Amino acid sequence: MRTIPRKDSECLGFARNLLKSCTDNATAWGISNAELQEFKGLIDPAERTVNANKNLQTRNKESTARKNAAMRALLVYMRELNLSLRVNKKVSDADLGAMGLPSRERHYHAPKPAPGEKAVLYARVTRFAIKVSASVPQDGRPSESVTRPGYHGLLIRSRVEGEDWREVYTTRVTATLKFAPEQVGKTVEIIAAWINPRLEHGPWGDTIRVIVG
Repeated sequence: MRTIPRKDSECLGFARNLLKSCTDNATAWGISNAELQEFKGLIDPAERTVNANKNLQTRNKESTARKNAAMRALLVYMRELNLSLRVNKKVSDADLGAMGLPSRERHYHAPKPAPGEKAVLYARVTRFAIKVSASVPQDGRPSESVTRPGYHGLLIRSRVEGEDWREVYTTRVTATLKFAPEQVGKTVEIIAAWINPRLEHGPWGDTIRVIVG
């Protein structure tokens, strides 16, 4: 059974409820206002494009493509949010269940060992952001998803000079790290490790250093 509904109307309802839970508990769970605004900024256009595409007189390939792209972006974000909430120790299993997300125990019935290979990182600098990609062990080049058994995704840690480390979990092999304008020109250290379905990580790869653009 899927955690996130795939039908547009049900998915949007799920997203709204998830946003409300995160907003109501933002302080307790350590969720920033920027993260909440990013989530809302994906729900609103998805909702608009879905509603616009309901009109049979104006529906066409372009409107359907816009709707599909907006919904796809929302789904990807919610999958990543699901992962972030699961590793957040301030969020209880009861909280996860109340939001319609699977409990942590659901993933423990058939544990797999943490991946044993190092993640090799690549970085591309954009305005106020760095897109990080990791090579997939079976083919040695970046891809959009992890398909090797036991490789559930990545744990990425980054630190701007003079600041604390921050962590990002992703079920993809790419992640975009965002930065504030005042961080432009500073050096960021980035390391990553593959994770298994229990979110246990393997060995850390080599550190890369990138300047925020």
